[in-house]
Amino acid sequence: MLWTDKYRPQELSEVVGNKKEIKIITDWVSEWKKGNPQIPLLLVGPPGIGKTTLALIIAKEFSESIELNASDKRSQDVIKSTIGESSTSRSLFGDEYKLIILDEVDGIHGTNDRGGVAEIGKIIKSSQHPMILMANDFYSKRLQSIKPKCQVIKMKKSRWNSISALLRKIAQAEGVEVEPAALKEIAVKSQGDVRSAINTLQALSDKDHTLEVKDVEGMVTKDSRSDIFNAITAVLKSKTPAHVKEAMWIEEDPTLVMEYIAENIPREYKKPEEIKKAYEYISKADINFGRAQSSRNYGYWKYASDFMGIGVSSSKHDTYKKFTKIQTPSIFGLMSRNRAKRNLRDDIAEKMFEKMHWR
Repeated sequence: MLWTDKYRPQELSEVVGNKKEIKIITDWVSEWKKGNPQIPLLLVGPPGIGKTTLALIIAKEFSESIELNASDKRSQDVIKSTIGESSTSRSLFGDEYKLIILDEVDGIHGTNDRGGVAEIGKIIKSSQHPMILMANDFYSKRLQSIKPKCQVIKMKKSRWNSISALLRKIAQAEGVEVEPAALKEIAVKSQGDVRSAINTLQALSDKDHTLEVKDVEGMVTKDSRSDIFNAITAVLKSKTPAHVKEAMWIEEDPTLVMEYIAENIPREYKKPEEIKKAYEYISKADINFGRAQSSRNYGYWKYASDFMGIGVSSSKHDTYKKFTKIQTPSIFGLMSRNRAKRNLRDDIAEKMFEKMHWR
């Protein structure tokens, strides 16, 4: 089980950081429970900062909750049918309020929107129930018409000392010995992302050894690809299949994840037989991705994910006590360098087509 799930806060008082913001949320919940309707909350902040955790805690204060990820369902009709109808109907439990959660509202964009943003505005205006909206980018143009209708709460990154204290409690609960300096290193380089810090601690922890600062001092600072970073770290470091499988559930193109894993295998594994076995699993994953594309049966993705995740993870004999910097796949740089040649080739082919098939 992922430690991020196992140690997810269950009460607002357990949430790391953002104490002033949590006070605002607490008062908002209190007013709703007194029967005083409030405008929706809009929680804004980068991934891993705790927006979903807050929403789940708040949901326990109401009779029921309904959740929709706006970036997955961008149709006006879908948003209206799933959230719009619920916002004006009574709760299944009588006159009690139900919490409506709409995540990634800044993920609605472009021609795919089909009135999604406008429909959210209508729902906010007519809703008879508490609503929480969540977004990653405070300056997104998709929020321009939504922010004036909400109480905007800009979530701040947690301080490293608060994250370090949380990591210490988790390590003690798991029976893992960790040097204080190592905890600080993880906390500082997580850049305020609590989820990333906990995932890193779990990936590097070993009950048979003490996690020392030398094991994490080469750790890269957390960047915008935190989900891919966490997944690859789990694959290369963990020996627990369940941990790897859970970590592989990320919202990224799976073939991109495969390229990242393939690029970093020889940077982490040092024994030839481990590298050979790992690439055999990558090959099997690639075959299954090909089958999915050719047959349009995306059930093959599940097998590909297991091969490049659990398969590659099981290829190592033991976990290497070091932190390897995750590198971007070199194939991207090669494609970039060859773009000019490809464009020239396409231009020549197009002119040949015009000349040879003029009539």
